[in-house]
Amino acid sequence: MRTTILENSGFSYTAEVRRIEAVGDCYSVEIASRWTAARDPGALRRLVQITLDTAGLLALRNLIDAQVAS
Repeated sequence: MRTTILENSGFSYTAEVRRIEAVGDCYSVEIASRWTAARDPGALRRLVQITLDTAGLLALRNLIDAQVAS
């Protein structure tokens, strides 16, 4: 699943989380950017890509939830 997390003046950040079926209990987490004025405006530029197990993904979610709540 991919979602836009910021969009401003032709620039956007997207985040994608997808399960890695071949590995089992692991997920790929990617944050990418796109700029409509770039040479290839449809291309995503990968900024961060990490592989987490379920515990790691939940820890990341808990960290984000705690920061938003404070």
